[in-house]
Amino acid sequence: MAYLYNYVQTKELTEVDRQAVAPCMVPIVDSVVRTFRCKVGVHNLDLMITPETPLHFFYDDCPLGMGTVGFDEIRKKSSEPVFYVLAPTITNERYAECSTQYHMATSAKPLVAIQNTKRYLRRPNAFNCADYFWRKKEQRVFDTAKHSPKYNVKVKADNISKNDEVLRELEIMHRAGHTFQSLALAQDVREWVEAKDEESYSALQRSSRAAYIYVKPDGSVDGCTFDAHIYSVLEDNSAEPLHEISEEMRGRVAALSMCEDGCHVDLVGTRIANNCFFVYV
Repeated sequence: MAYLYNYVQTKELTEVDRQAVAPCMVPIVDSVVRTFRCKVGVHNLDLMITPETPLHFFYDDCPLGMGTVGFDEIRKKSSEPVFYVLAPTITNERYAECSTQYHMATSAKPLVAIQNTKRYLRRPNAFNCADYFWRKKEQRVFDTAKHSPKYNVKVKADNISKNDEVLRELEIMHRAGHTFQSLALAQDVREWVEAKDEESYSALQRSSRAAYIYVKPDGSVDGCTFDAHIYSVLEDNSAEPLHEISEEMRGRVAALSMCEDGCHVDLVGTRIANNCFFVYV
């Protein structure tokens, strides 16, 4: 399934000129760039280009690459190098789903390799991008943000007592304005009650759904919404396409636009790239 594919992020790629690639790869590069009007690059760690260096095709305004093409020794039964295409649209049932070759098509002939690129390379859509970043990191980030206030309340309560009846009595006394003789106890109770109130407020403000939003160069948006409790967006039956956003969501995007890539703001969302965001719905 495509959701197991390990995309290469565009920010990890450096564009290269066709004259910098191996001669055997030039016809393939020309065909792909001409057909898809995209760019070709190498991973930032592969700037010393050799005939075996994988080439990645991408768009500047998409956070994930389309796929990878290369010329290398792939087949175990042969030491001869072959052309290969690596893309999420490929499912090679001869290999296990956890294998890289599960998403690979190979050929000894360059013309077949060109046909494979046209058949399998596709720009990642909003669901692909949302699923990749959600599984990779953001599901944990959103989940941690949700549970951190509860954990904070528990820690502060444990500093006072592990007896629920004692805690209830202390809360009632604090809210009634009781003056505690112990300044340390008074401070612990005050911080615990404030943490409880903050947790209750954030729970009311936190939506159960999230959205992946891609802001196009013309200002329009593309994206999808999904259940914020799921692991894989592609497996969420409630996931829906999103082509218009509310003023509230637009405000969250505007706020995140002032942050650095990867920055998460609780109850707002995360900026993935300069034009891609996860926000609460």
